[in-house]
Order: sequence, then structure tokens, then C-alpha cells
Amino acid sequence: MTQIENNIDPAILEFEAKVGLREGFFAGLLTEDDWSFVIKLHALIEAACTHLLSDYFQDQNLSTFFSKLEFNDKERGIISFLEDNDLIGRSNSLFVSSLSDLRDSLVHDMKDHEFSLLVHLKSLDNQEMNHFATAFSPEDSAARNMKDSLDLRPEMLEKIKLENVIIRAKEDPKYFIWFGAYTTLVALSDVCSL
Repeated sequence: MTQIENNIDPAILEFEAKVGLREGFFAGLLTEDDWSFVIKLHALIEAACTHLLSDYFQDQNLSTFFSKLEFNDKERGIISFLEDNDLIGRSNSLFVSSLSDLRDSLVHDMKDHEFSLLVHLKSLDNQEMNHFATAFSPEDSAARNMKDSLDLRPEMLEKIKLENVIIRAKEDPKYFIWFGAYTTLVALSDVCSL
């Protein structure tokens, strides 16, 4: 087992088992090509959100209903439903919505199967790169938004500066998104048992 597999939060491992995934599925996403990584990660996050809603309403039969809803519809989708019921924080909601947008941009044309996150990041202008770094690093974004009310050490304040988050995103965009998914899945599991 790799170092990452040994350090996966137990709630994520339990969720993998609940939905019938092989143990280590989430950690294994890091070995996928970028296109498969985005598609599979989105499927996992979507399943977690649907499961969360069914668990919240204490009715697993609702899974079928929720799975038929548009995931990223700003008014009637799963993400907006989670937000409206205070089941997902703003930074995690932005992560899920941005992952959904990225997945949507890839899934409709098979020629995108050679998609590269590194190439994608190089194509972004400054505003788009700022959005990418903010959206796919929910923990850093939440900390930046609350830094005045938190007692953060100077090295933590330096780490969460947007320009430093952008550097980390550009160094390893797959791991950057994966870690954002990790923190989002843990946050969702804190609301209800995934």
C-alpha cells in the first residue's frame, strides 16, 4: 500500500464499501489518465452527494429520485439542493460545481480522452487560473475567507495566499484536484455518514 492509501480517512473507505467500489478506488484515481480521473472522480462525488441526501432524509429509496435530478443545475440541481439545506459549505459547493463543469466539458466528445490537466492549466488566463485555484482547493479558500477570525500561524497564512495556491495547482493539478475532493468528501461525511 502506498503512503496515500494508508492515510485515507475512514469515512471515505466506508463510503467506497457502501457503494460497492473496490477498496482503494479513491486513492487509485491518482494513477488514472487525466480524462478518466476527472470522469471517475465526478461520478464518485455525484454518488456521495446523492447518498448524502438520501441519508439526510433517512430514506435510501430517495436515491433513485435524486439520481434523476440534474446535478449542477443552479436552481433545481443536487448541488443547489445541498446548499439550500445547509448540507454543503460554500467552498465545497464551488469545488463540486467546478468539477461538474470540467467533467461536462470533457464528456461530450470522445476526442477529449487525451485531455491533459497540465495543458489545460496553461491555456487559462489569469482570471480563469484564479478561479481554478480557488474552486479546486476548498480548504484553502475557506481558510482565506475566514483568516481574520482564525488564529493562523504565519506559515499557514503564507500557504493559503492565492498566489501560493496557484503554484501548487500548476505543479501537480491532478493531485491538487484530488486533494480538494478528499477534503470535500470528508466534509460531506461530517454532515451525514457517507
